[in-house]
Amino acid sequence: MEKNIKNIEFNSPILSNIKKQTSNIDINTIANNWLTKYLDLFEKSDFFEKKELQKWSILFKEWDIDNNLYIVKKWLLSIEKSLANTKDTKQLATLKTWDFFGEWSIDKSDIKKEVTIKTIEDSQLLYIDWKNWLQNFIENNPIIWYSLLKHIIITTNQRLLESNKIITNNYEIDKYINSLKIINLKNVFWLIDKIKDILNVEYILYFEKHQIMESFLTLRYDSRESNKMQEKVFERAWYFLNLDDLFLECNVDKKDKIIVNKLWIWNEVFWYLILVRKNNIFNESDKKSFSSIANSLSWVIKKLFVDKEQRDKIYIEMI
Repeated sequence: MEKNIKNIEFNSPILSNIKKQTSNIDINTIANNWLTKYLDLFEKSDFFEKKELQKWSILFKEWDIDNNLYIVKKWLLSIEKSLANTKDTKQLATLKTWDFFGEWSIDKSDIKKEVTIKTIEDSQLLYIDWKNWLQNFIENNPIIWYSLLKHIIITTNQRLLESNKIITNNYEIDKYINSLKIINLKNVFWLIDKIKDILNVEYILYFEKHQIMESFLTLRYDSRESNKMQEKVFERAWYFLNLDDLFLECNVDKKDKIIVNKLWIWNEVFWYLILVRKNNIFNESDKKSFSSIANSLSWVIKKLFVDKEQRDKIYIEMI
């Protein structure tokens, strides 16, 4: 079965799934990462220090002051933001091996942090106190400093481009949602087709959790067959469904790149989207866009089912 799930990625805040996405970092990614070229120097430098944190440790909390630039030497951390008037937090992103963070401290020392960062697994960090050691580091390592600054600028620009892409995608899908006069299955399918175009995927499969038998899923829509409702029923497996059945019954090529998005309301999963690409891989920006758009779609589909339940209730009362 392992050979069949190598292209499957589950876009979900569930920590076990995040671990799955990052458990094996490609050796070429490590070799080509700029930070790895200077890792040994950073570790031996008097300006950098090491920090080891156990799973679920807090590096710093929202509104703490922290003047350090951090490099993730090993494993996985979570960036989280507090939700208004609750004790809950929302995960904004994850940081894995060779990522860096805290670059804002280079110019804004003693500014309170606007996020909390905690470990998802045991983690190792390298860090430098920008406020106290930046000038010394630059004087002693001008060439490395230039390369480090260049890397920070390029990566920060990439992050901004990804954020703009997510904002633009959300704006487009919200525009389509707001244009709906009524919410029915035809319009839900139309919306899925629009999502396909916005996210630049070959096709989308839409599954519903069976209303009576929760251990089954029903394929309701395949964007390759526009506006045609499907009725294929699959028995659920522990991770989603039997992938051999998916490949066979839905005519999915095993070489295709696939990502599975759960659609939920208040932590209860009701539906699934499978997004498929034949050539281009899914990057982190794609996954964030999918997750955000999936949230908007969930509420549209929820409205569809609530309206149906109300109509059924009125019909029963009339009998």
